[in-house]
Amino acid sequence: MRGAQVAFARLQPDLAIVVDTFPAAGTPDTRHLAYTARIGQGALITPSSSSGDSGFLIPRAARDAMIAAAQRAGVPYQIAVTGSGETDAAAAHLAGGGIAMLEVKIPRRYSHSPVELVDLRDVVAVLELVEELVLHPPTEEELSFL
Repeated sequence: MRGAQVAFARLQPDLAIVVDTFPAAGTPDTRHLAYTARIGQGALITPSSSSGDSGFLIPRAARDAMIAAAQRAGVPYQIAVTGSGETDAAAAHLAGGGIAMLEVKIPRRYSHSPVELVDLRDVVAVLELVEELVLHPPTEEELSFL
């Protein structure tokens, strides 16, 4: 988290797109967990992000802009909700004084283990979504929450 805090505090961007990972369900050890993401189902768009005791909510207009970008690019996506966990996006948002933050995540399994797993189709979906967001960023109206 420290790297994100330092970078965003120094750069002071108007908008940031953060790529992260997210726990995915679909294995026997996750049956009792409330994970909403699935491996192989596309990029994750998350309406909120947290970092320790703090975090941020992505405004509905920004979330809708990310969904529209995914649809324009023909990218499969899923909506995932998290209630905890530390993310670079939340740390950067707080360090940058509340800069506009778009967060796209790659579903993964077996976090922080020697066999952490992602589906390459999800990685491609995230890259294509980020490319669409960079080439056609949300309008000021969509980011009017600044």
